[in-house]
Amino acid sequence: MKNFDNLHAAFLALLVAGLGFTTPPKGYAQSDAEVYGKAEVRAVKKDVRAIGKLDKKLTKAFQKSIKARENAEKKLQISFIRADFDADGDVDDLDKHFFEFCFLQGSHHMPPICSLADLDDNNVVDLGDYNLFSSSYVASDNRNNILGDFDHDGDVDDNDKVFFQFCWNQTDSESASTSDQCDVADFDQDGDVDLADLVRFSQQYERY
Repeated sequence: MKNFDNLHAAFLALLVAGLGFTTPPKGYAQSDAEVYGKAEVRAVKKDVRAIGKLDKKLTKAFQKSIKARENAEKKLQISFIRADFDADGDVDDLDKHFFEFCFLQGSHHMPPICSLADLDDNNVVDLGDYNLFSSSYVASDNRNNILGDFDHDGDVDDNDKVFFQFCWNQTDSESASTSDQCDVADFDQDGDVDLADLVRFSQQYERY
């Protein structure tokens, strides 16, 4: 009886493993053939389901890989623009404000995010980084360098006039020197928006 049980188990193992048995050996009842047949069908269905799941996983992984590569390529293209901290394609006033913030922190109080502003990788945002940033800020191809074009739309228009008037009024209230946003209207960089800046803005406004 023990030998019969061993033979029965061995035959079932071979059948499930897919070695081609479709009928039981001589001496087995038909009911055994039905049992083996059902076992084979279940094994095949299980294999099909496993292959289907694997195919879905591979497809999903492939699609994820493609997307990751596309994102990496986009980031790589942007990263060629040095000091473009907000990754918008140019080195503009937003990047300038971020750099100034980090520059003023000092080496002992520099937050981790300011490592982006450490352009020469010496673990501190210093004059070396300032020089590198300045060259990128001026040379950025997408930067609008029209004096007085505060909204960067390609001309000096009424929108720019409204902004200049806002900064001019701050000068009257003696707060222009503390307003970072009005630095761009202080053309002569003397600490306030005064008559000299008004003359230069008026010339630009009439020109456009």
